[in-house]
Amino acid sequence: MTKYNGLHITTKKILVLSGLLAGLVLGGCATTTQSGASSTTDNVPTGQTNADGTAPLPRTAPQIRQVSDADLRAAVRDDVPLRYVVQPGDTLWNIAQHFMIEPWFWPEIWQDNPDVANPHRIYPGDVLILTHVKARPRIKLLPRIRESEVHKPIPTIPANALEALLNAPRLTTEEELDNAPYIVAFKDERLIASKRMVAFVRALQKDSPARFDIVHPDQALEDPDTGDQVGFASIPAGKLCIDSRDNDLGTAHITASTRAVRPGDRLLPARTRLEYGQFRLRKPEQVTGSIIAAYESEISVIGQYDIAIINRGRRDGLQRGHLLQIHTEGATVEDPLKGDTVQLPSQQIGVLMLFDLQERTGIGLVLEAERAVHELDRVTSSTP
Repeated sequence: MTKYNGLHITTKKILVLSGLLAGLVLGGCATTTQSGASSTTDNVPTGQTNADGTAPLPRTAPQIRQVSDADLRAAVRDDVPLRYVVQPGDTLWNIAQHFMIEPWFWPEIWQDNPDVANPHRIYPGDVLILTHVKARPRIKLLPRIRESEVHKPIPTIPANALEALLNAPRLTTEEELDNAPYIVAFKDERLIASKRMVAFVRALQKDSPARFDIVHPDQALEDPDTGDQVGFASIPAGKLCIDSRDNDLGTAHITASTRAVRPGDRLLPARTRLEYGQFRLRKPEQVTGSIIAAYESEISVIGQYDIAIINRGRRDGLQRGHLLQIHTEGATVEDPLKGDTVQLPSQQIGVLMLFDLQERTGIGLVLEAERAVHELDRVTSSTP
């Protein structure tokens, strides 16, 4: 497991993504469409796009957990206006916060309207109504006629948060790193390269996409609960576009870089705005884990729109768009009357949205943080 250590940039125990990583925009490759990226949803017709260029979402509603009427009513704000008009700049997350004390219950109150052409898309100007059906709160989208789609549907998360997702570390297994294409050399025998420079790539497959994220393999990730190695977190270095191929060899140009690109850097199918622009925010079934690593930073805290890695993944039933509460361990204090020590209960301090998963690991975006989040803070689908 030490063979990647010569390339690694040590994963910090704590992270802050202190700003947007500049320059990571998709470029080049105008003659080739993106392939190899995983679909954001199931049962989506291939090869189809909406009028606004976004990928179609499935007509079937996601499976919703059974939440009691009382718990759902308690999740809705008492003083919320019953009618809300969607504004430019809104996101699904801030609309959920507008209606709810606990916005992760949004899917439980959202009601598909058969009179609306695509009930999973919400646009500026749409009217949302809070009502009750058999004592259970519901949000309905009022149908309206659009002569033309002037606006794109509102995103799930803000634009700056989307940039953080696109530029986040990549979770991989040792096998994936071994089988990934990699940079073998640069034009003119350069030792390092950056944006616009030519690179030569090896280990391309016939079905390899044209666009790749360039990553530095990093330290192995360890599960603090078991001590097992559960994967690798690879640090993004830039983006690359394949110009020509000759069997498993390719000539490419670097379209963006955030740090020096070196021979041996691995290539993973590029994340795209289309792929990461929409999520179905929902709460998973019962699961509890820990934050085990975060993106490198010199500041020892995690805040809103920062990236954190957890020790739970697909085998635990987690999916993209799942929301987890972040809890920090309660302080140990001295009882002023008895003189002994008391362990205070844990406190919820934030919300983590998962956007990439391996079998045993997941990586998420901190949507909310009331205070600093640290490594080994717990993540859970419910209050412990």
